[in-house]
Amino acid sequence: MGWYKKIWTPKSFVIVFLHFEGNKAVISSLKIGRKSDLSNLDDPQLFDSLEELVKFYGKSRPYHLHVLGTGVLSRKISNAPNFKEDLIISGNLEDFNFTTYNDGQSIVASFFRNEIIEEFLKSFIESKVHLVAISSGDTPFFSLLEEDEHISFDYTISKKKGNIDAFVRNESSSAR
Repeated sequence: MGWYKKIWTPKSFVIVFLHFEGNKAVISSLKIGRKSDLSNLDDPQLFDSLEELVKFYGKSRPYHLHVLGTGVLSRKISNAPNFKEDLIISGNLEDFNFTTYNDGQSIVASFFRNEIIEEFLKSFIESKVHLVAISSGDTPFFSLLEEDEHISFDYTISKKKGNIDAFVRNESSSAR
């Protein structure tokens, strides 16, 4: 990983949240600095369009796109080489974007059809910003948890001895 830091180490980046509520996407974002205290972040700022967001933050920062809401599915499954094919009911594997966490025995995956973000990707390309990653769902929280820790948002997420212990949708969030 040391070689990567010699190439490029950004001082900050922008996390763009696309939260789909039906066919409509709510756009919000946060600017995170390399030395930011993650336990004390401001609430994401809302924007009407990606163009407005890029105008606010500029083109020189790296951007990370995180997709949530309608159209994003999340599952916990056993570790298998063809797990992506098992998750997709209809369609081609290339038509989906996956975010996964693998502890060696189990995999947690959040995924969505690429078509739901096509217009937003076109906006990023037209704006000529540097999009470094795309992620989805609650799966990335597993990377942030300590060895024996749990959190609860839309899902109850926990690790025991470094392994996936629970990934269960909370009842209150499924009623939305």
